[in-house]
Amino acid sequence: WINKELANINRTETPWVLFLGHRPMYVSDKFEAPVTALLKEHVEPLLFKYSVDVAMWGHHHSYQRARCRVYQGKCNKEGTHQIVTGAGGFEHSPIGNDTEEIWAIKDNTSWGVSLLDFKNETHVNITFIEHKNDKIIDQFWVQKQAQTVDPPHQTVAYY
Repeated sequence: WINKELANINRTETPWVLFLGHRPMYVSDKFEAPVTALLKEHVEPLLFKYSVDVAMWGHHHSYQRARCRVYQGKCNKEGTHQIVTGAGGFEHSPIGNDTEEIWAIKDNTSWGVSLLDFKNETHVNITFIEHKNDKIIDQFWVQKQAQTVDPPHQTVAYY
């Protein structure tokens, strides 16, 4: 059904395509859930095939953002932006030590919300705001053209 839904999107009428899921496909965690491999095997090729712009995930109680578009665990300009936004308000999840550093930011100390501001067909601004004081923890632009890779651990990024 996911293949059918993605195949039927009219990108002229719907220029931005987001994929939302509960358990993350990519997450910096000490323990990888068995479903992660299944998502990478069965869902990631569909996200790639249909040029899904952003994938947002929950479950892991943290905020994490890849520094680049990701496909098969590596930065790929044709891949999908990966964001874990599970910082809604339960005890935080542990963050792992990744061997392949795709993450620009990994925060398991803040509760907050992610806001998406679609400016037009080619630009969206995504902001993660801490709830207790409205502090911006992360803010970045996703741009459909001229993809570049940001250095890791940069708070404000422009793609």
